[in-house]
Amino acid sequence: MTGCSSVRLYEEIVEGALEDYQSDSISHHFNSWVPINAPVDFEPSDEIELQSNKDKESCLDSNRGIEFKDGAFAVVLFMQCMNEKGWRLRTEDVFVVGH
Repeated sequence: MTGCSSVRLYEEIVEGALEDYQSDSISHHFNSWVPINAPVDFEPSDEIELQSNKDKESCLDSNRGIEFKDGAFAVVLFMQCMNEKGWRLRTEDVFVVGH
C-alpha cells in the first residue's frame, strides 16, 4: 500500500500543530512563546511577542516549501529551532463557564 500518508508542506504542518484550539465545550488552549528560562507566571510584553514572532517566522522560513510525510518530524525541527533561539512553547488552558 503506497500513498497512505499524506505529504504536506513544513509551514502547514507547523502552523496547524501550534494553532489555538478548543478541546470541548468549555476548554480552550492558547499557545504562546516565552523565553526558555521564564518563570511559570511570566507575562510576555509586546516587545517579547514581537521578537518571538520574528524568530517564529525565521524558523518557518528555514524549511518553508519542503514537503514532509512525517508531521511529527517537521514539528520537532521547528521546536528545536525555536529552542535554539531561546524560546519555549507555553500552552495555557482557559475554562469558560456560564452563569
